[in-house]
Amino acid sequence: MESFGATLRQAREARGIDLERASLETNITASYLDALEKELISSFPCDTYLIGFLKNYAEYLNLDAEELVTMYKAVKTQIEPAPLELLLAPKKKVPVYAVVGAIVGVAIVAVAAFLIVRLNMQKDEKRENVIAAAPQHNVYTMGNVPMKLHVYQDDQIEIPLGDQVVELKIADTSGILTIDTPFGSQVVELSEEVEIDLDGQPGNEISIYLDEISKTDSSRGADIQIVRIQSEAELAAVAPAPAEPEQEEAPANELVSEVTEAGIKRKVIFDSPNPYPVTLNANFRNQCLFRYQIDRKDIVEDFYTSGQTVSINANNGFRLWMSNSNALKMQVLGGGHVVDLDAGRAGQVLVEDVKWIKDDDGRYKLVVMEVE
Repeated sequence: MESFGATLRQAREARGIDLERASLETNITASYLDALEKELISSFPCDTYLIGFLKNYAEYLNLDAEELVTMYKAVKTQIEPAPLELLLAPKKKVPVYAVVGAIVGVAIVAVAAFLIVRLNMQKDEKRENVIAAAPQHNVYTMGNVPMKLHVYQDDQIEIPLGDQVVELKIADTSGILTIDTPFGSQVVELSEEVEIDLDGQPGNEISIYLDEISKTDSSRGADIQIVRIQSEAELAAVAPAPAEPEQEEAPANELVSEVTEAGIKRKVIFDSPNPYPVTLNANFRNQCLFRYQIDRKDIVEDFYTSGQTVSINANNGFRLWMSNSNALKMQVLGGGHVVDLDAGRAGQVLVEDVKWIKDDDGRYKLVVMEVE
Protein backbone atom coordinates (compact mmCIF):
# COMPACT_ATOMS: atom_id res chain seq x y z
CA MET A 1 0.00 0.00 0.00
CA GLU A 2 1.27 3.45 -0.87
CA SER A 3 2.62 5.46 2.04
CA PHE A 4 1.29 8.97 2.66
CA GLY A 5 4.60 9.90 4.40
CA ALA A 6 6.75 8.83 1.45
CA THR A 7 4.47 10.73 -0.93
CA LEU A 8 4.97 13.92 1.08
CA ARG A 9 8.76 13.52 1.27
CA GLN A 10 9.11 12.75 -2.44
CA ALA A 11 7.03 15.78 -3.42
CA ARG A 12 9.05 18.10 -1.14
CA GLU A 13 12.42 16.82 -2.40
CA ALA A 14 11.28 17.03 -6.03
CA ARG A 15 10.72 20.74 -5.49
CA GLY A 16 14.07 21.23 -3.78
CA ILE A 17 12.56 22.38 -0.48
CA ASP A 18 14.05 21.49 2.90
CA LEU A 19 12.02 21.02 6.10
CA GLU A 20 13.04 24.43 7.55
CA ARG A 21 11.76 26.29 4.51
CA ALA A 22 8.58 24.22 4.44
CA SER A 23 8.04 24.98 8.13
CA LEU A 24 8.39 28.74 7.55
CA GLU A 25 6.04 28.74 4.57
CA THR A 26 3.35 26.50 6.16
CA ASN A 27 3.63 27.76 9.78
CA ILE A 28 3.87 24.12 10.87
CA THR A 29 6.73 23.10 13.22
CA ALA A 30 9.47 21.24 11.35
CA SER A 31 9.29 18.35 13.83
CA TYR A 32 5.61 17.79 12.92
CA LEU A 33 6.42 17.90 9.19
CA ASP A 34 9.16 15.33 9.75
CA ALA A 35 6.76 13.16 11.79
CA LEU A 36 4.23 13.26 8.89
CA GLU A 37 6.85 12.15 6.38
CA LYS A 38 8.02 9.35 8.70
CA GLU A 39 4.36 8.47 9.62
CA LEU A 40 5.02 8.86 13.34
CA ILE A 41 1.33 9.04 14.30
CA SER A 42 1.98 8.98 18.03
CA SER A 43 3.81 12.32 17.79
CA PHE A 44 0.52 14.17 17.43
CA PRO A 45 -1.83 14.96 20.34
CA CYS A 46 -4.84 13.60 18.45
CA ASP A 47 -6.23 12.81 15.02
CA THR A 48 -7.60 16.32 14.58
CA TYR A 49 -4.16 17.88 14.71
CA LEU A 50 -2.61 15.25 12.44
CA ILE A 51 -5.31 15.50 9.75
CA GLY A 52 -5.21 19.31 9.89
CA PHE A 53 -1.44 19.42 9.42
CA LEU A 54 -1.62 16.74 6.74
CA LYS A 55 -4.14 18.71 4.65
CA ASN A 56 -2.15 21.95 4.90
CA TYR A 57 1.13 20.23 4.03
CA ALA A 58 -0.46 18.38 1.06
CA GLU A 59 -1.95 21.59 -0.34
CA TYR A 60 1.41 23.34 0.11
CA LEU A 61 3.05 20.60 -2.01
CA ASN A 62 0.20 20.70 -4.60
CA LEU A 63 -1.01 17.23 -3.64
CA ASP A 64 -4.58 15.91 -3.30
CA ALA A 65 -5.29 16.48 0.40
CA GLU A 66 -8.34 14.19 0.59
CA GLU A 67 -6.45 11.35 -1.06
CA LEU A 68 -3.63 11.66 1.48
CA VAL A 69 -6.13 11.66 4.37
CA THR A 70 -7.59 8.43 2.99
CA MET A 71 -4.10 6.93 2.79
CA TYR A 72 -3.45 7.98 6.41
CA LYS A 73 -6.66 6.33 7.65
CA ALA A 74 -5.70 3.11 5.88
CA VAL A 75 -2.28 3.15 7.56
CA LYS A 76 -3.81 3.88 10.95
CA THR A 77 -6.18 0.96 10.62
CA GLN A 78 -3.26 -1.35 10.03
CA ILE A 79 -1.18 0.16 12.81
CA GLU A 80 -3.98 0.24 15.40
CA PRO A 81 -6.17 -2.86 14.90
CA ALA A 82 -9.20 -3.40 17.10
CA PRO A 83 -8.34 -4.87 20.53
CA LEU A 84 -8.59 -8.65 20.61
CA GLU A 85 -10.68 -8.65 23.76
CA LEU A 86 -13.20 -6.39 21.98
CA LEU A 87 -13.41 -8.72 19.02
CA LEU A 88 -13.78 -11.74 21.25
CA ALA A 89 -16.16 -10.12 23.75
CA PRO A 90 -19.43 -12.04 24.02
CA LYS A 91 -22.58 -10.34 22.86
CA LYS A 92 -24.57 -8.88 25.68
CA LYS A 93 -28.01 -10.22 26.23
CA VAL A 94 -30.82 -7.68 26.05
CA PRO A 95 -32.69 -7.59 29.38
CA VAL A 96 -36.31 -8.73 29.32
CA TYR A 97 -37.48 -5.46 30.81
CA ALA A 98 -35.85 -3.58 27.91
CA VAL A 99 -37.74 -5.71 25.39
CA VAL A 100 -41.01 -5.16 27.27
CA GLY A 101 -40.31 -1.45 27.49
CA ALA A 102 -39.67 -1.29 23.76
CA ILE A 103 -42.93 -3.12 23.03
CA VAL A 104 -44.86 -0.81 25.36
CA GLY A 105 -43.24 2.22 23.73
CA VAL A 106 -44.22 1.04 20.28
CA ALA A 107 -47.77 0.41 21.52
CA ILE A 108 -48.01 3.91 23.02
CA VAL A 109 -46.78 5.47 19.80
CA ALA A 110 -49.32 3.42 17.80
CA VAL A 111 -52.20 4.43 20.12
CA ALA A 112 -51.15 8.08 19.98
CA ALA A 113 -50.98 7.94 16.19
CA PHE A 114 -54.45 6.34 16.09
CA LEU A 115 -55.91 9.02 18.38
CA ILE A 116 -54.39 11.80 16.30
CA VAL A 117 -55.79 10.30 13.10
CA ARG A 118 -59.19 9.82 14.75
CA LEU A 119 -59.21 13.39 16.06
CA ASN A 120 -58.41 14.71 12.59
CA MET A 121 -61.21 12.57 11.15
CA GLN A 122 -63.65 13.95 13.71
CA LYS A 123 -62.55 17.49 12.86
CA ASP A 124 -63.10 16.74 9.19
CA GLU A 125 -66.54 15.28 9.98
CA LYS A 126 -67.46 18.36 12.02
CA ARG A 127 -66.23 20.60 9.23
CA GLU A 128 -68.31 18.64 6.72
CA ASN A 129 -71.34 18.84 9.03
CA VAL A 130 -70.92 22.60 9.35
CA ILE A 131 -70.70 22.90 5.58
CA ALA A 132 -73.74 20.66 5.16
CA ALA A 133 -75.66 22.71 7.76
CA ALA A 134 -74.88 26.00 6.07
CA PRO A 135 -77.87 27.66 4.45
CA GLN A 136 -78.40 26.46 0.90
CA HIS A 137 -79.97 28.49 -1.87
CA ASN A 138 -83.54 27.24 -1.87
CA VAL A 139 -86.28 27.62 -4.43
CA TYR A 140 -89.86 27.85 -3.12
CA THR A 141 -93.02 27.55 -5.19
CA MET A 142 -96.09 29.34 -3.92
CA GLY A 143 -99.66 28.18 -4.35
CA ASN A 144 -102.88 29.72 -3.09
CA VAL A 145 -102.13 28.88 0.56
CA PRO A 146 -100.27 31.50 2.65
CA MET A 147 -96.65 30.51 3.33
CA LYS A 148 -94.28 31.21 6.20
CA LEU A 149 -90.64 30.90 5.12
CA HIS A 150 -87.20 31.33 6.63
CA VAL A 151 -85.25 32.71 3.69
CA TYR A 152 -81.59 33.45 3.08
CA GLN A 153 -79.79 35.65 0.59
CA ASP A 154 -80.09 34.34 -2.99
CA ASP A 155 -83.14 32.17 -2.19
CA GLN A 156 -85.85 32.31 -4.86
CA ILE A 157 -89.63 32.26 -4.68
CA GLU A 158 -91.52 31.10 -7.77
CA ILE A 159 -95.11 32.32 -8.12
CA PRO A 160 -97.33 30.85 -10.87
CA LEU A 161 -99.23 33.65 -12.56
CA GLY A 162 -101.46 32.58 -15.42
CA ASP A 163 -99.35 30.78 -18.01
CA GLN A 164 -96.04 32.05 -16.63
CA VAL A 165 -93.98 31.76 -13.45
CA VAL A 166 -92.68 34.95 -11.85
CA GLU A 167 -89.46 34.70 -9.84
CA LEU A 168 -88.59 36.76 -6.78
CA LYS A 169 -85.02 36.72 -5.45
CA ILE A 170 -83.96 37.48 -1.89
CA ALA A 171 -81.22 40.07 -2.43
CA ASP A 172 -80.34 41.02 1.17
CA THR A 173 -81.28 39.95 4.71
CA SER A 174 -79.29 42.38 6.84
CA GLY A 175 -81.36 44.88 8.82
CA ILE A 176 -84.02 45.12 6.13
CA LEU A 177 -85.31 42.63 3.59
CA THR A 178 -84.55 43.45 -0.05
CA ILE A 179 -86.35 41.50 -2.77
CA ASP A 180 -85.59 41.66 -6.48
CA THR A 181 -88.83 41.66 -8.50
CA PRO A 182 -89.49 41.87 -12.26
CA PHE A 183 -90.07 45.61 -11.77
CA GLY A 184 -87.14 46.50 -9.50
CA SER A 185 -86.09 45.99 -5.89
CA GLN A 186 -88.63 46.06 -3.07
CA VAL A 187 -87.59 46.84 0.51
CA VAL A 188 -89.51 45.49 3.51
CA GLU A 189 -88.79 46.65 7.05
CA LEU A 190 -89.36 44.67 10.25
CA SER A 191 -93.07 44.24 11.12
CA GLU A 192 -94.01 45.84 7.80
CA GLU A 193 -96.33 44.42 5.15
CA VAL A 194 -95.69 45.29 1.53
CA GLU A 195 -97.80 44.43 -1.50
CA ILE A 196 -95.92 43.57 -4.68
CA ASP A 197 -96.93 43.84 -8.33
CA LEU A 198 -95.86 40.86 -10.43
CA ASP A 199 -97.32 41.53 -13.87
CA GLY A 200 -97.28 45.30 -14.34
CA GLN A 201 -101.07 45.42 -14.49
CA PRO A 202 -103.30 47.37 -12.06
CA GLY A 203 -103.44 45.71 -8.66
CA ASN A 204 -100.91 43.76 -6.65
CA GLU A 205 -100.67 39.98 -6.64
CA ILE A 206 -98.92 39.14 -3.36
CA SER A 207 -98.19 40.65 0.04
CA ILE A 208 -95.06 39.96 2.11
CA TYR A 209 -94.84 40.53 5.85
CA LEU A 210 -91.40 40.66 7.53
CA ASP A 211 -91.69 38.88 10.87
CA GLU A 212 -88.05 38.66 12.01
CA ILE A 213 -84.61 39.70 10.73
CA SER A 214 -81.14 40.33 12.18
CA LYS A 215 -80.01 43.94 12.27
CA THR A 216 -76.40 43.13 11.35
CA ASP A 217 -75.92 39.46 10.40
CA SER A 218 -77.25 38.64 6.93
CA SER A 219 -76.26 34.97 7.31
CA ARG A 220 -79.09 34.45 9.83
CA GLY A 221 -81.74 35.02 7.16
CA ALA A 222 -85.25 36.34 7.74
CA ASP A 223 -88.73 35.06 8.64
CA ILE A 224 -91.39 36.17 6.18
CA GLN A 225 -95.03 35.49 5.50
CA ILE A 226 -96.23 35.62 1.95
CA VAL A 227 -99.90 35.71 0.96
CA ARG A 228 -101.44 35.70 -2.48
CA ILE A 229 -103.86 38.62 -2.87
CA GLN A 230 -107.08 37.32 -4.35
CA SER A 231 -109.12 39.44 -6.67
CA GLU A 232 -112.57 40.62 -5.71
CA ALA A 233 -114.07 38.10 -8.10
CA GLU A 234 -112.17 35.23 -6.46
CA LEU A 235 -113.18 36.29 -2.97
CA ALA A 236 -116.79 36.92 -3.92
CA ALA A 237 -116.99 33.41 -5.33
CA VAL A 238 -116.59 31.92 -1.83
CA ALA A 239 -118.89 34.42 -0.08
CA PRO A 240 -122.52 33.50 0.66
CA ALA A 241 -125.07 34.80 -1.80
CA PRO A 242 -126.53 38.04 -0.44
CA ALA A 243 -130.21 38.78 -0.14
CA GLU A 244 -131.57 40.86 -2.94
CA PRO A 245 -131.15 44.44 -1.80
CA GLU A 246 -133.40 47.15 -3.17
CA GLN A 247 -131.38 49.67 -5.15
CA GLU A 248 -128.17 48.78 -3.31
CA GLU A 249 -125.32 51.18 -3.70
CA ALA A 250 -121.74 49.93 -4.14
CA PRO A 251 -119.47 50.93 -1.25
CA ALA A 252 -116.42 53.10 -1.68
CA ASN A 253 -113.01 51.46 -2.04
CA GLU A 254 -111.89 52.93 1.30
CA LEU A 255 -113.68 53.04 4.62
CA VAL A 256 -115.50 56.26 5.32
CA SER A 257 -115.03 57.60 8.84
CA GLU A 258 -117.92 59.38 10.52
CA VAL A 259 -119.04 60.55 13.95
CA THR A 260 -122.63 60.12 15.09
CA GLU A 261 -124.62 62.76 16.93
CA ALA A 262 -123.83 60.86 20.10
CA GLY A 263 -120.11 61.32 19.41
CA ILE A 264 -119.45 57.68 18.47
CA LYS A 265 -116.62 57.20 15.96
CA ARG A 266 -117.18 54.55 13.32
CA LYS A 267 -116.12 53.57 9.83
CA VAL A 268 -118.64 52.55 7.20
CA ILE A 269 -117.88 49.32 5.32
CA PHE A 270 -121.12 48.85 3.31
CA ASP A 271 -124.16 51.05 2.80
CA SER A 272 -127.41 49.39 1.65
CA PRO A 273 -131.18 49.74 1.82
CA ASN A 274 -131.33 46.31 3.49
CA PRO A 275 -128.83 44.30 5.55
CA TYR A 276 -127.46 41.03 4.13
CA PRO A 277 -125.11 38.25 5.31
CA VAL A 278 -121.42 39.09 5.35
CA THR A 279 -118.18 37.06 5.62
CA LEU A 280 -115.00 37.95 7.46
CA ASN A 281 -111.71 36.36 6.38
CA ALA A 282 -108.71 36.63 8.74
CA ASN A 283 -105.18 35.65 7.65
CA PHE A 284 -102.68 35.35 10.53
CA ARG A 285 -99.06 36.33 9.97
CA ASN A 286 -97.92 36.09 13.58
CA GLN A 287 -99.03 34.66 16.92
CA CYS A 288 -102.30 36.03 18.21
CA LEU A 289 -105.07 35.15 20.68
CA PHE A 290 -108.26 35.70 18.66
CA ARG A 291 -111.80 35.61 19.99
CA TYR A 292 -115.04 36.26 18.10
CA GLN A 293 -118.79 36.25 18.71
CA ILE A 294 -121.25 35.89 15.82
CA ASP A 295 -124.73 37.46 15.99
CA ARG A 296 -124.51 37.73 19.80
CA LYS A 297 -124.27 33.95 20.18
CA ASP A 298 -121.54 31.75 21.69
CA ILE A 299 -118.00 33.08 21.96
CA VAL A 300 -115.24 31.18 20.16
CA GLU A 301 -111.62 31.63 21.23
CA ASP A 302 -108.36 30.10 20.01
CA PHE A 303 -104.64 30.79 19.68
CA TYR A 304 -103.44 31.16 16.09
CA THR A 305 -100.00 31.24 14.53
CA SER A 306 -98.67 32.48 11.21
CA GLY A 307 -100.13 30.91 8.08
CA GLN A 308 -103.48 30.02 9.70
CA THR A 309 -106.77 31.46 8.46
CA VAL A 310 -110.29 31.91 9.86
CA SER A 311 -113.47 32.47 7.84
CA ILE A 312 -116.72 33.32 9.64
CA ASN A 313 -120.22 34.29 8.42
CA ALA A 314 -122.84 36.43 10.14
CA ASN A 315 -126.28 37.87 9.42
CA ASN A 316 -126.08 40.81 11.80
CA GLY A 317 -122.43 41.22 12.75
CA PHE A 318 -119.37 40.17 14.80
CA ARG A 319 -117.54 41.19 17.94
CA LEU A 320 -113.78 40.61 17.60
CA TRP A 321 -111.03 40.44 20.28
CA MET A 322 -107.34 40.48 19.21
CA SER A 323 -104.27 40.25 21.46
CA ASN A 324 -102.02 41.52 18.65
CA SER A 325 -104.01 43.42 16.05
CA ASN A 326 -101.03 43.74 13.69
CA ALA A 327 -100.72 39.95 13.52
CA LEU A 328 -103.69 39.46 11.19
CA LYS A 329 -105.09 40.84 7.99
CA MET A 330 -108.89 40.99 7.73
CA GLN A 331 -111.27 41.40 4.82
CA VAL A 332 -115.04 41.76 4.82
CA LEU A 333 -117.02 40.31 1.90
CA GLY A 334 -120.63 41.02 1.11
CA GLY A 335 -122.91 41.94 -1.75
CA GLY A 336 -120.18 41.07 -4.26
CA HIS A 337 -117.74 43.53 -2.69
CA VAL A 338 -114.52 43.16 -0.70
CA VAL A 339 -113.18 45.70 1.79
CA ASP A 340 -109.94 45.47 3.80
CA LEU A 341 -110.07 46.37 7.48
CA ASP A 342 -107.26 48.52 8.83
CA ALA A 343 -104.49 46.65 10.65
CA GLY A 344 -103.60 47.84 14.12
CA ARG A 345 -100.21 48.34 15.71
CA ALA A 346 -97.84 45.53 16.64
CA GLY A 347 -98.75 44.22 20.11
CA GLN A 348 -101.96 46.28 20.26
CA VAL A 349 -104.91 44.68 22.08
CA LEU A 350 -108.04 45.60 20.15
CA VAL A 351 -111.76 44.93 20.49
CA GLU A 352 -114.04 45.84 17.57
CA ASP A 353 -117.66 45.48 16.58
CA VAL A 354 -118.47 44.84 12.93
CA LYS A 355 -122.26 45.08 12.63
CA TRP A 356 -125.24 46.37 10.70
CA ILE A 357 -126.95 49.50 12.07
CA LYS A 358 -130.01 51.34 10.81
CA ASP A 359 -129.36 55.02 10.25
CA ASP A 360 -131.79 57.88 10.80
CA ASP A 361 -132.60 57.97 7.10
CA GLY A 362 -133.75 54.35 7.16
CA ARG A 363 -130.70 52.92 5.33
CA TYR A 364 -128.46 50.23 6.75
CA LYS A 365 -124.73 50.56 7.24
CA LEU A 366 -122.20 47.86 8.04
CA VAL A 367 -119.77 49.67 10.33
CA VAL A 368 -116.66 48.88 12.36
CA MET A 369 -116.26 50.51 15.78
CA GLU A 370 -113.68 50.14 18.50
CA VAL A 371 -115.06 48.97 21.84
CA GLU A 372 -113.62 50.58 24.96
